[in-house]
Amino acid sequence: MEGEYGNKSWKNWLGAARLRTLPLALSTITLGTFLAVPTGNYSLLIFFLAALTAIFLQVLSNLANDLGDGTKGTDNEDRLGPTRAIQAGAISIGQMKKAVYLLGFFSLVSGCTLIYLALYGLP
Repeated sequence: MEGEYGNKSWKNWLGAARLRTLPLALSTITLGTFLAVPTGNYSLLIFFLAALTAIFLQVLSNLANDLGDGTKGTDNEDRLGPTRAIQAGAISIGQMKKAVYLLGFFSLVSGCTLIYLALYGLP
C-alpha cells in the first residue's frame, strides 16, 4: 500500500489531517490578534486557545470529510484529485470514526474553555 499514504501509520494520519489547510484556518485568528495588539486589548492565552480550537476544528472537518466520502462511496476509483485515507485503505472506517469523536471532544473542550475565558475574563 504505497503512494500518498505509504505504510507508516503516523504518515497516514498526517495525510488524512491535510495539514496544508491549516494556514487558512489560522489566518483569521492571527490577523485578529495583530489588529488587537495596538489597542492593548489582547491575550496570548486567548490567541493560543483560539488557534488550538481552529486547528482542532479544521482537522476534524478534514477527517469527517474523509469519513463521509469514504462511507458513502464518493471517494472511489473515478475520483479526481489526491487519494483519501479511507479510499486507499490506509485508515479503516472504525479508526476514522474514533478519530472524529476524539477530535470532536478536543474541539468542544478547547472551544468551551475559549468562550469561558473570553466572556468571564482570564484568571
